[in-house]
Amino acid sequence: MLSLILSFVASLSYGTGDFVAGRTARKLPSALIVLLTQGTQAIFVLTLALVSKQPFMMAALVWGIIGGIANGTAYMLYYRALTMGPAGVVSPIVASSSAIPVIVSLATGTIPNIFVLAGLTVILLGIIGTTYASKSEGDETIPMCRGMVMLVIWNHPRMVFRPATCLLLAIAAAICFGAAFTIADHGVIVAGKSINWMIWGFQLGTLPITLVSTLTGKVPWKKSLRKAYILKALLVIMLLNMAGDIMLAYAFRGGILGIVSVLGSLAPVVTTVLAALVLSEKLNNRQKISASLIVVGALIIAYWQK
Repeated sequence: MLSLILSFVASLSYGTGDFVAGRTARKLPSALIVLLTQGTQAIFVLTLALVSKQPFMMAALVWGIIGGIANGTAYMLYYRALTMGPAGVVSPIVASSSAIPVIVSLATGTIPNIFVLAGLTVILLGIIGTTYASKSEGDETIPMCRGMVMLVIWNHPRMVFRPATCLLLAIAAAICFGAAFTIADHGVIVAGKSINWMIWGFQLGTLPITLVSTLTGKVPWKKSLRKAYILKALLVIMLLNMAGDIMLAYAFRGGILGIVSVLGSLAPVVTTVLAALVLSEKLNNRQKISASLIVVGALIIAYWQK
């Protein structure tokens, strides 16, 4: 039960951080926000690892770095997809990333029973339903396919679809997010009592790709960093994301990959609800029903998990 609580609270932390980051992204490029917050987190988590006197383990650090690379890549692909296509198409695809850890858990036989699987399925549908936005809500439609091309497969010509670039990026982001969850879970198992070193590696792994994305970007940001409220917002984002990373890592240590991953992926829902509460953005009936499905799915898991 503790792993369920930690996973859910991690989602609250991530979702709140994403909400603040979304507002801050109007002044700073998203890649820079990730770079600054993750870089600061790396310093804090290193301090935590040293103060906690956990034994250093190179394997834990390496697995954390690999997971961080996957996570950083996912964020950059996600942000790029959002610049090329509507959020109502991109976000639901990315939100389905938790299906990968669930599949891994099914393959390894760690899902305890059919009721828990049903609860996970209900939550995934709820997440996708909450993040989906229809055309009437302001998103322009995009072509699901850019046309058809002729490829020679096994010496025979074949007509194949060319999906829109934003869809390919969203799918790639979902795969990377799912891989990051799976790698982090394995890293926690490898780390044992050195879990904080794995978490530190996770922070380090996100830095290279975000640094490259920031340096290659052309968005002016130096003046924005001189404003106190921007710095305060970055501090809040950093603290919330760091809290989420730590809670999720410890949730993996005591919980099941598929369950922890799904409950730890509710950040988009939290962000949507916060937008409704703080910014008075109205939730449509589909989003309300989808949010209710998430609650139902969580209750099913909490009751039937043994």
